[in-house]
Amino acid sequence: MTADSTRRLSKDASPVDVLAAAVRLLAENVDVCMTTVIEAQGSSPATPGQKMLLGKDGTMLGTVGGGAVEREAVDRMRAILDARAAMPEVQSYALAKDLGMACGGRVQLLFEPLLSADPVLLIGAGHIGAALVSLLLRVGFRVILTDERPDALSPERLAALPGVEARLGSAEQVANDVPTTVPVVVATHEHALDLAAIVWAIERGHTYVGGIGSKTKSVKTRRALEERGVPKAVVDSLRMPVGLKLGGRTPEEIALAIAAELVAWRAGTLDKAATKQDE
Repeated sequence: MTADSTRRLSKDASPVDVLAAAVRLLAENVDVCMTTVIEAQGSSPATPGQKMLLGKDGTMLGTVGGGAVEREAVDRMRAILDARAAMPEVQSYALAKDLGMACGGRVQLLFEPLLSADPVLLIGAGHIGAALVSLLLRVGFRVILTDERPDALSPERLAALPGVEARLGSAEQVANDVPTTVPVVVATHEHALDLAAIVWAIERGHTYVGGIGSKTKSVKTRRALEERGVPKAVVDSLRMPVGLKLGGRTPEEIALAIAAELVAWRAGTLDKAATKQDE
């Protein structure tokens, strides 16, 4: 998002329309920041209850009074979106002193970032994959699920996984549009398919790649990567066996361990969590 894209006039919209637009944009996986006038004192163009939103895609709706106060609000919303800040904040402005406006009032604005769910690319829709999808959706992730087996992505199975984006085919065939910032978890039904998917994800440069498997399978996978000339630092970054060491063995327990690791990764505490598990 550029500064020029937020200098155009906001489209007129009622507070209800602004709320509806925020819901629509979030459903389309677009981050939104919404600003609400919560107090206006003295001579001010703002009215309590007015709302305005800025989407990461450049969408602007509503108003918080126009003029310098609105420009300031847009600049602040853009900074919040660029930082993907999650916490709401309240800012108070003396219109004359802080914004150089002729009116001498004061306005207080509430900035609310509304972030879309973080995506995860899950390769494999078997027992562990299905259990993992359910958990990830419940903790605020969005799941892109791939599998080469039509039966694994049948309407009956997907009916139990509302909200998942299913793609039939190998990741190499159907997931090349997924940004490399998206974490990848590989849990297919065959070792050869696991290896192919891990190689694909690593060679694309995904920042997080995890794979299910035993310690023996993990050693073989790393050796195969080294034989392909993958740098040691990249091989060492592979999360395999993926998941925090919770001691579980069932598909549901393994899925829980993987989901816990992804939550720690999202929060930036993965290294700390993994260290505690090893103590």
